[in-house]
Amino acid sequence: MSQLKVLTLNCWGVPAPVACQLRMERMTAIGDRLKRGDYDLVVLQEVWDKGDFKILLDRVSEVFTYNHYFYSGAIGSGVCVFSKYSIRETFYYRFSLNGYAHKVLHGDWFGGKGVGMCILKFGDFRLGLFCTHLHAEYNEVNDEYLAHRVSQAFEMSQLIKLTATKHLCDFVITAGDFNLQPTDLGYKILRENAQLRDAWLELNDENDAGKTCDIPSNYFTKPSMLQMFPNGKRLDYILVRNNEGTSVEVVSCQVTMGKIPGHPYNYSDHEGVGATLVISKSNNAPRYDQDPSHLNPLLSEAESLIERGMTKVSSNSQFYTILAVMSVCLLYMVSSIDIPSWLGLVRGMLLVALTLLFGFCIWNKAILSRIETHGLMATKQDIKNLLQSQKS
Repeated sequence: MSQLKVLTLNCWGVPAPVACQLRMERMTAIGDRLKRGDYDLVVLQEVWDKGDFKILLDRVSEVFTYNHYFYSGAIGSGVCVFSKYSIRETFYYRFSLNGYAHKVLHGDWFGGKGVGMCILKFGDFRLGLFCTHLHAEYNEVNDEYLAHRVSQAFEMSQLIKLTATKHLCDFVITAGDFNLQPTDLGYKILRENAQLRDAWLELNDENDAGKTCDIPSNYFTKPSMLQMFPNGKRLDYILVRNNEGTSVEVVSCQVTMGKIPGHPYNYSDHEGVGATLVISKSNNAPRYDQDPSHLNPLLSEAESLIERGMTKVSSNSQFYTILAVMSVCLLYMVSSIDIPSWLGLVRGMLLVALTLLFGFCIWNKAILSRIETHGLMATKQDIKNLLQSQKS
């Protein structure tokens, strides 16, 4: 019987002063807190800047002998792991859908989001660790990334189900900022398809005490968010599963990493989640038999949502076609009309802008829209195959 203490925290490390407050002070404080050694395994998200990772590494390296940063995309996945136990193997799976390249201020596309996987040697056990940070929800009323996030959750559930078998690991931990609330379809699919237990719900009810983001007591919570979610949202999770012959018991789970001692502000705009697990060999450990009556309705709902997403892509593609034609017409008109010589610079700048607009529209229609369509089609086909297998 062995005890394992796990922490997950979204560090809010956006390397932009306007978009992120007190980043350097908070990263330093996070590192100082972690080097106390209260946890055996730490999963962090939004450590976008490699300098921030170095700050953390310099402070915790004496406590956490092993670490891994999951590189991806243009700026890195932002996901990293610090461990007291040896990390034997690592792998990163990049999601098929990751938002939109032209949504620069959102930034998810540039991070190349996905699932980081580690196999750790934990005493006599092999731990399959899956770390992630799903696409953010930027508009609760009109969520343009809903299909992407559900696709990501389904892909992650399939990855865990198909890889984290008893031949690979004795037990599974999935941790991170899922950007999903417990009532969301993506969360339900992830838990049901990958047969994962929510560490928080093992010991607690679904109540306000478990909220981790936009909570009233957090220094960085915006008043506008409190109007929509007065008690905040639960977005950060530690999920567990035992494989045959191994028992995983959750003995404690709490929201942590709130206010920095001696300061009015928090470690992050998210709270952390910490859990203590007891791992033991057991022939009486729970065995997971998937119940189609629970999973199939979720898959059917996801399939319908993906189809709506494909309709939206088609509509966007038509919009870019119309905009491309309009920009070509305007290019012809602007270049053809006679203007005074002193307006030559203005016309030149306008021609450049229209040319860039035309290129942007063609790139979106011919490349990005097709990538998004194929990503949604792949998820839809995978869901159809899984539904068919449940019936046979």
